[in-house]
Order: sequence, then structure tokens, then C-alpha cells
Amino acid sequence: MSENPRCFRLFCIWFLINLKCDIELLYAVYFTEKENYNQDEHSHRFACWTAATAVRRGNKNWNNVKIKEVIEKSKLRYILFLNQKINDSLYSTTHKTICNMIMNEFGEKYFCSFGQAAKIVAIYLKTRLMGNQEHPLSKIMHPPIDSVLLRNLSKVSE
Repeated sequence: MSENPRCFRLFCIWFLINLKCDIELLYAVYFTEKENYNQDEHSHRFACWTAATAVRRGNKNWNNVKIKEVIEKSKLRYILFLNQKINDSLYSTTHKTICNMIMNEFGEKYFCSFGQAAKIVAIYLKTRLMGNQEHPLSKIMHPPIDSVLLRNLSKVSE
């Protein structure tokens, strides 16, 4: 990169723009209690970040800190502990409940559709279960579906 100064400058600008978006989350993470930080907490924070980044595209009113707060208030992370008790019916009911909780937590100021809430759930769980195909949720959880996917699927079916 150092051979091409223009390319390096563009990379720096891109990095600063992305860093600006996530600096609030980095600050919040850095100043939390460090003695409670373990692998599960690390995985949770990373999953919050990936879900927030995925759903935030195109929505300038949201930020990673707000989305992380909403995820934590919805108790989404605890669905992972249902383990052997989970089945299609229980997962669908739990998924709907958590999506409704997420929508309610965003409130009127930060409108969130059911699809956006479902995407948060799907990306969060997908990140948390990455590489763990033995977990019962990995076989039954819903894929992240958004308007782009639906639009392209409708073109294929025509």
C-alpha cells in the first residue's frame, strides 16, 4: 500500500469513517467491567457488532451501541442455552417473541420492522454458533432474509 499513496489515503479515509461509526461501541466495551470478560462475553460482543453492522446499513438513525443495548434487553443471548429442549415450534415462538421485544425496545424514535428485528436475531445467532454445527439451533434457526434477497427471489420465481 505504501507504493501507492492515493490507495493508502483512500484506505485511511475508509478506516476513519468506519472507526467513527464504531467508536461508541469500542468505548462502551473498553470501559465495562474487565473481570467479567470471558470467551462467552467476547463472542456475545462480537455477535452484537456483526448484527448491528449488518442491520445498520441504510439506517442512519441507528448506531452499534443502541443495537447492542436492544439485543441485551431482549435477552437474545440466552436462547443459546435452551440446547436440547429446542425444537422447530419452540424456536419459532421464541424467535417471534424476541423479534417483538426488539421492535418494542427500539420504540417510535428508532423504528424497527419485524424483518430488521429478525435479521438482528439471525445474524447474532449465526455469529454465535459459527463452526458449532452440533448445537441444536444450527439446524433449525431462520436464515437472515432482507428485502434484497426477497427481491432477487421474486425475479427467479417469475
